[in-house]
Order: sequence, then structure tokens, then C-alpha cells
Amino acid sequence: MTQSRDELFLKLAIRQGLLTQQDAREQLLRYRTEGGAREGIGAWLVSEGIVSPEHATVIRNAIARRAEGHVDNTRKRVPVRARGGGSSAPPAQPVRRRSAAPRGVKVTGTQQALYIGAGVLTLVILIGLVFTYQKKAARRTAGAPASTNEQAAPEAGAGSGSAATGAATAAAAAQPAAAAPTWSAQELESMALRVKAAKDDALSHVGDGRPALGVRRVEKEVEELGGTLPPEIQTSVDETLQLLRDACATRYSELLPDLKAARADGADDDIADILLQIEETCGAEYAEKARAAN
Repeated sequence: MTQSRDELFLKLAIRQGLLTQQDAREQLLRYRTEGGAREGIGAWLVSEGIVSPEHATVIRNAIARRAEGHVDNTRKRVPVRARGGGSSAPPAQPVRRRSAAPRGVKVTGTQQALYIGAGVLTLVILIGLVFTYQKKAARRTAGAPASTNEQAAPEAGAGSGSAATGAATAAAAAQPAAAAPTWSAQELESMALRVKAAKDDALSHVGDGRPALGVRRVEKEVEELGGTLPPEIQTSVDETLQLLRDACATRYSELLPDLKAARADGADDDIADILLQIEETCGAEYAEKARAAN
């Protein structure tokens, strides 16, 4: 229930212009990672100075009225009642959001790993593309003298007989078979763009609290690209998958105590809800692990 009220609070804050979609995802991730106030994300946003107490009170009242069966038109800004008894205050203005990591607030390990991983992945892709272009240029430069030597060799050895000619032909035929698969510059650029889009999409699911969807997104993109990628791109994919799987494990460790408490209380409905949440956020593997845990 607390999670659904938190999500509803963020939706109403977005509709009133207090937060953007990206801000809401980032603050929800910080709230879950840092273990925010038990009163809900509204109290946590007020304590962080992101939402004013007046706006938080208005949103809580709207949520309470919705729970009682009175549905407000939340697409309109909810007016704040003036202290002097006036009818309403001007439309709510967005509160200036503080930076994601203000002075005195520690950045969590998960956030730090995501920031560092994103920078490392971008650097690896750029280095890989530059290396590939340089390798192709060197291969084209070395190709002209090689072809000239291959044409001059039959003329110099014309008197040595058919045996030398046959050996040269066999060696030339065997050389392409030993060459490693290569990709054109356009293919590399297309792969890099598709993989980057898949990684960005996958990492956004971490902010939504559903890293398992990010894992499936990256794996599906790799499968559609044929399953074989250039080494530099494959390395970045492996690092992204590792970050997402670490996030799944962290989320599972957060939900497991709630599951044990529900089992101790014999609350079957709560047990079913938590197991479903584990499967949606962490994946079927963790759901099976949770069902088997005592």
C-alpha cells in the first residue's frame, strides 16, 4: 500500500509541475536506496527541500479524498488555501530542485557504480571505434604493395614449373578462410547506436525500480543483432548487464525481509503481493528463490 501511495504522490507532483518524469525516477531511486522516511516519499521530499510542505499537504489531501471515493481532477493544479481565508493562492510554482548529490549527502554505491559505468562504457565505445578505423586504414595502406608483390612473383618464378604456381594458388585460397569476421564502418556505427539506446533504456528501469526489465531489454537487443558483437561493444554490454543484475540483487535483498515478516504473520495476501513484486522487479529467477526460502 505504501508503495502505491508513493507512486500516486509522484504522479500528482508531476501533474502539478513540481517534478519532471526524470526527476521523479531519480528521487524514487534515492528514496529506496537511502532508506527514506517511513511516513512516505512525500515526507522525504519535504525533508530534502524538493517539495514544499504546503504542496505536500495539498497532494496528501488529494490522495486521501481519492481513497474515500472523492476523485479530484488532478490534471488541474490543486490550489493552496491562503492563510488569511482567501479563496485560493496562485497556481503552484515548481520548487527549485537541489542537485542530486548536495554537500553533506553521500552518494550510494549503486548510484556511483551507475555513473562510473556509464562513463566507462562511453569511453570504451569511442576507443573501439577509433581503433577499428585505424586498423582498416592501415590494412588499406598495406594492401597496395602486397598486391604488387603478388603480381611480380609469378613473373619471377615462371621458369620454376607448375609446382610453384600451384603452391602459390593454394596459399592465396587459404588466406581468406583464416581472416576474422569484420564489420564495415556503417555497421559498427549502427551497432553502437542501437546498443547505446538499449543500454540507456535499460538503465532507466533501474530508476523505476524494475532492473529485470532492463536485463531483458539488453539481451533482446543483442539477440536481434545476431548474438555476435565486436569485442569493444560486447565488453560494454557485459558491463551494463552486470550493473543491472547487481541492482536486481539489491532490490531482492530489500524485499526479502518484508516477505519473511508477512510469512511470520500468516498474511497470505501480502505474501502473494510481495512475490509478484519480486518477479516484476528482480525477475523469475529471484521469484523462485523467494518461494523456496523459509
